Parts: sequence; C-alpha cells; structure tokens
Amino acid sequence: MIDILTRFKTVTFPFKYQGTQGHAPSQANSDGEQWLVADRTNIDLFFGADRSRHRPFIRFWKAGCLGLFMVRDGNWIFCGWSGMPGSRFPSYLPQNILKRGGYWTFGVHTREEFRGKGYYKQGMLRLAHLIQQRDPEGTVYSDTNPSNAAVRHALPSIGFKPCGVIITYKLWVPRVGHWALWGKWLRNEPHPSGITLPTLSNPTGESPLKHKEP
Repeated sequence: MIDILTRFKTVTFPFKYQGTQGHAPSQANSDGEQWLVADRTNIDLFFGADRSRHRPFIRFWKAGCLGLFMVRDGNWIFCGWSGMPGSRFPSYLPQNILKRGGYWTFGVHTREEFRGKGYYKQGMLRLAHLIQQRDPEGTVYSDTNPSNAAVRHALPSIGFKPCGVIITYKLWVPRVGHWALWGKWLRNEPHPSGITLPTLSNPTGESPLKHKEP
C-alpha cells in the first residue's frame, strides 16, 4: 500500500544555505585532485562511457544548469548540479515550487569507493560558494529524502539549515513513468526524526537525481 501511495505523493526535506566565511571551502587539493565547472568537454571526457550520466548531464548543461566535478587521474570522484532560479530543474520538484526562485542543488553524488572522506561536504560547499560568486544575492537550496540520514546530518554541519517540508503530488502512468504536478512547501514544518516517510523516486531518468550518501 505504501509503495502505491509513493507513486502519487512524496515528501522531501529542504535545506537553505546560510553559511558564513567559517564554512568557506579549502582551496587545497591533494594527489592531483581538481575541481571543474561542468562544460561539454569535461562531461564528454569524464562521463562519456557512462550513458546513465552522460546523457542527462548534457541535458542539464544545455539547459543552463551549473555543474561541478571533482576529478583525479582521469576519473571523477564527485559530481553535483544546480538549477537556475525559476528553471525546470530539478524536475522532480514541481514547477510551482521552483518558480519561487532560488538555486536548487540536485544530482549530487560521490563515487562509492570515495565515500566517507569528506568529498560530499567539500563539493556541496564549493557548489554553494560557486553559486554565490556568480549571484551574491542568490539563495541556495538543497533537499533530500527523509530516509537519507547521512545527508540530513551532513548538510547542517556545513551551513545548510532545515527550512520546512515539501510534499509533491505526481501523475503516474504505468510502464511509462511519473511527473511532478504540484507541491506544497510547509516552510515552518520541522524535520521529524526517527520516522520513515515516503521517499521520492526518479520520474525523468535524471541519474542520480537525489543526494546520495556522502
């Protein structure tokens, strides 16, 4: 029954970046690590062999989304994206939420063999600061599934503050997919702890859409 309900209604926890200079990312890299702003060349170079990421990444880039990669020795370690204010990305959130403005991060992922080494926090900080360098008045948001305890713990530690609960209602067509139709942002709703809520699934093939474990 819960699985059927999550096809039509999902819950996510949003966070707003309110970091200070104390949260500024370190400029130091080690072992040849590089941070790259996404463009066609580095998307092809580091993700060309991975169709599950290459095709959506090209789509994000062409739509004007801002991407950030950590790479080393010809391989990617971290990737993350942000939609532009009022854009259609991330498409798992309904348009009536996105049209309120702000930069929403999505598709944030650390390769499994590099998790637990701080790349997620570094990447999220760099992405937030990259956005603010380009738009000093811009507001940066992130969101995650209620069940993702790792991200829910990591985001506040780098300056992201809980800012309510988003409920998304979707259209579901069997064997075709589902799309976000409309949502409610309960801005004053606290993030509950110790509970299991419906999680958001991938309606558009954007892989990966939600934040993975750091």
